[in-house]
Formats: sequence, structure tokens, C-alpha cells
Amino acid sequence: MKIQKLKQAYFGDVATEYDAIRAGSKWQGEQEAIREFLGRLRETLGDFSLLDIPVGTGRFLEFYREFGVAATGLDVSGDMLAEAEKKATALAYPIKLELGNVLDLRDRAGGFDVALCIRLSNWLDADCLAKALGELSRTARRFVVFGVRVYPEAERTLPRALVQGLREQVRRLKGNRIAIHREKTVQDAFAAAGLAVRDEREIERGAEGSRYAIYWLEKTAPA
Repeated sequence: MKIQKLKQAYFGDVATEYDAIRAGSKWQGEQEAIREFLGRLRETLGDFSLLDIPVGTGRFLEFYREFGVAATGLDVSGDMLAEAEKKATALAYPIKLELGNVLDLRDRAGGFDVALCIRLSNWLDADCLAKALGELSRTARRFVVFGVRVYPEAERTLPRALVQGLREQVRRLKGNRIAIHREKTVQDAFAAAGLAVRDEREIERGAEGSRYAIYWLEKTAPA
């Protein structure tokens, strides 16, 4: 999917009602995982800077304030940034909020200790996924926190692979722009970006055999 089209998907009521509509076990699992990783990053790095892209409505701002994170939030949607600004004001948390695209972070190379990217990867095709990870790796000096849903290779028997392929075709025919990546595609993209898995938290298992996890990635080489 063309990432700039996302700003057409997240505007108006979609932005103002985003948190309330999505609140549930998956949302809570993400919140718990991010809070845990931020606490561990604080123990590892001390004071640290972080790029949150897409920052969305600013769902993690309370955690950034709790752990003293110097955060910058980017998003392609001005309406989502407006919601994040409301949260920042209510929390009296001084975050920088700007329009930005995860596929083009060249002006921010090496500008942050950590880059965080949640709820975006499955909007991207395989090529854009690899490019996004490369951009995040160039932007972060030490770590990347990344959420993605995959079809696990260890469970990819021929019958299951056929069913998953059919599901993906039906999904596209119905106009669903979300893609579920093969685990190998994601692992190859991690390696190409010079990122190694330091830890992960599984958030959810899908009925179609998919697995959604948030990864704590550490840079091993320049992207």
C-alpha cells in the first residue's frame, strides 16, 4: 500500500474515536509490552531519546512521561497528530509532533537512541517493509521496537500454506489492505537492516494461524 494513502484512512471520526474503538485484549497486550520494554530500555540506556512512528493518537505518551523519555512523534495524518497533541497537553508532556513518513527518514539518521513502530508493518508490502526497517535502523543509534503479524515458518505445512494463501487472496479481493507477512520475509528484513532480535512479546494468535508479536531489536551493523 502507498503509505501516503494512510492519511486518507485516518482522519475525522476515525482519528477522534481511534482509541475507544480499538480498546480490547490486543490493545492492552500492546500497552503492557511497550511499557515493559520502555522500562528495560531505561535500565539499559539511562535517559534516552525515542522516535515514535506512527505516533497515532499518542497512546504511549503516558509511558514516555513515566520513564522520562525524550520522544518525537511522526505521523502521515494531521488529524491523528491533533489527537496526540491533545494527550500531550493533558499530560503536560513536551513531545515534538510532526508530519513524517517511515519510508523517508533520511533527515533523521542517527538522531535517536530508539525507534518505535507499532501497527504499521502490515499496511506495507514486502518491499516497503524492508525499506521501513532500513529507515528505522538508520534513524536509531541502538534499538528498534517493532510490531508485526506473521505466518510462522515452523507451522507452515503445505495444507496450512494453501489455506493462508487463499485467505490473503480473499482479503485483497474484499479490499482489505492489511497484509500478513511470512515470518521468513520479516526475519530477512531484520537481517538486511542490521537488526537482531533481543527479545519479543507475543500479543495475539490469529485464527488463520498468524502470530502477532512486538520485537525488541538491537542494531548489529549499519543498515
